[in-house]
Amino acid sequence: MSVLGTLLNHLSQGDRVVLSWATRGEMTSLFGNKPMDEIVVERKRHTDEVKRVIGCEIRQLSFADAHIGRSQSEALELAKLIADVRPDAIITWNFLRGHPDHRNLGQLLQDAVTYARLPRMVDPLPAHRPVQLGFYTYFDEFSPYPVVHVDITRHIKKIEQVMELYAKVYGWDGAVENLRARREKIGGECGVKYAEKFNVMAGPQAVVDSLIPATEDG
Repeated sequence: MSVLGTLLNHLSQGDRVVLSWATRGEMTSLFGNKPMDEIVVERKRHTDEVKRVIGCEIRQLSFADAHIGRSQSEALELAKLIADVRPDAIITWNFLRGHPDHRNLGQLLQDAVTYARLPRMVDPLPAHRPVQLGFYTYFDEFSPYPVVHVDITRHIKKIEQVMELYAKVYGWDGAVENLRARREKIGGECGVKYAEKFNVMAGPQAVVDSLIPATEDG
């Protein structure tokens, strides 16, 4: 949810946006004792709804939920995704705290970016060697990396619409109101109504609308 406004900004300027889920979330406790195969079906429905609301491309990977490590084989799977999608910027989990899957993905993607530059590592896909690849992580107050704020004011209604989908399924009381308050607080840090923020490992460090420049056609 921390990235939806930024994705919508890029979509509105004509960029290709690929939202990737690493797992199918089958280990979640949010559905009680529901069988894992039924959880996978339910999570797939959520994915389809998010795609419908925001209109981006979806990639579903096959990592096992709560089992992501930091192996070379896992980094190579992500490197092949990078070589296939060929992004100008990547946003991922912060690797400092939180769920082990999230921390590990942040670390794996750093390796994957390097592997994707090496033809023999991603063969038969062409290597992806952009002049500069923006690399951003979800904000963490303890991160040593600088911060970029993204103005998401024009898309707050769609972000709330996605949150409503999840709040209805999981019974999250006040979720939309809490989300709006958090985005408004971040917006107050940079002089806009609503904002998201990320730690910057490579890329701009200011208040922006998008994390890569708009194309001439966009």
